Amino acid sequence: MRIDRSRALPIEGAPVVNEGSIDAGGGVRLFYRGVGDGADTIVVLHGGPGFTMDYIAADLEPLAGRHTLIFYDQRGTGGSTLVSDSAGLDAQRFVEDVEAVRLHFALERLALLGHSWGTGLAALTPSGIRNVWRDYCSPTMPPAKMLPRLSGNLSPV
Repeated sequence: MRIDRSRALPIEGAPVVNEGSIDAGGGVRLFYRGVGDGADTIVVLHGGPGFTMDYIAADLEPLAGRHTLIFYDQRGTGGSTLVSDSAGLDAQRFVEDVEAVRLHFALERLALLGHSWGTGLAALTPSGIRNVWRDYCSPTMPPAKMLPRLSGNLSPV
């Protein structure tokens, strides 16, 4: 069950939250949640494949005090389009989805934060994208333990 936040009243001090979907092509729509309104944007790539953004979002939301975080359910998961053809689930399609997210939000700089499967996805993202910043988190590192490590280390290289 999805919660409709479009009519929710903002809570003072709470980060700005926006939700919607992105056209990734081929009939696939990616559900996203943007949290915060900082100048720097970080695209979070969750683990899986098969997981959703839900397990990692709450642990990383404190970063929204200084950054804009974009979480999205990767193809075939959560609120994104279920993909029934296995050809639409190869790693290259997931990489193309990262580019669809970048284009949708008109991001010239792309900062990626990957956890578990998301680290591999970040590593596959072409280095030709301007100013790619990547952080790789071990599949065995719980998301809550990532935050102290990341808080002072979020500048693109």
